[in-house]
Amino acid sequence: MTLTLAVALASLFVAVTVGSYVLFSSAAENRAYRQAVNHLSVYDIRQTSKELTKPFFQRVIAPALEKVTGIFPQLTPQGLRARYERKLKMAGMPYGLDVDSFLGIKMFVFVAFVVLAALGVLAASGGPGTKLLLVALLLFVGAYGPDAWLDRIIDRRRIAIKRALPDVLDLLVISVEAGLGFDAALQRIVKHSRGPLADEFAHVLYEIQVGVPRREAFRNLADRTAVDELRTFSHAISQADVFGVSVGKVLRTQATELRTIRRQKAEELAQKIGVKIVFPLILCIFPAIFVVILGPAVLRVYAALFGG
Repeated sequence: MTLTLAVALASLFVAVTVGSYVLFSSAAENRAYRQAVNHLSVYDIRQTSKELTKPFFQRVIAPALEKVTGIFPQLTPQGLRARYERKLKMAGMPYGLDVDSFLGIKMFVFVAFVVLAALGVLAASGGPGTKLLLVALLLFVGAYGPDAWLDRIIDRRRIAIKRALPDVLDLLVISVEAGLGFDAALQRIVKHSRGPLADEFAHVLYEIQVGVPRREAFRNLADRTAVDELRTFSHAISQADVFGVSVGKVLRTQATELRTIRRQKAEELAQKIGVKIVFPLILCIFPAIFVVILGPAVLRVYAALFGG
């Protein structure tokens, strides 16, 4: 009887111990599961809010273009893709567009203007000549509108680089002559400057850090921007790197030359103003002056001859 009671108590103790262990371990697992779910939900909310803060183009249009333009690599000639890829690099990859996205936008715009041309033909009330002119105009805008937009961005970016280059070179000269290395001076310029030139120098630093030779990195810079002044600067830096010339002297010489070139271009533009202002004077200002000065005299002569 005593042995049976002892066995029963031992079995009860083991059952209670095992049950408690299972209960507490399952509770701990449930608690860990709930914490993981809470973390995931918070992460999901943060990710969702982060996604919602992005522009509409990146959230909706860009993913749709990626799906739609998946067929363009097989259909677009390689020469055309290379040309647009170079132009997009010169434009600084506006809005994060790549070649396929730009070609998709170009096709979408063309199809939209084809639809507008068809609607215009149906709605126009003019003759066949007017309708043909409307269709030709809409098709021309749809075909070359995205290219004109991209060329406009390239021109504006090149002008911004040309204007910023002399000042940036002066900062580079000061930094190098103060004791900084050339790469450290470039990092300081990138850190304290804004604009397309700072972005391009940041790209050069990235290429150098990943192992691209400095000469090749500056050659890529000249090819990406297609700015003559920056190409000359890149060539001078490459030559200084090859022949071991002092970078400070090269930078000072380049800065002086760029200042001279900018002053000469400003003088050239000032000399062209006299020629450019002739047509606005003849077409807009002179007629108004003639009306104000000669108008009363013409009225008096008319009244003297025909008024009496």
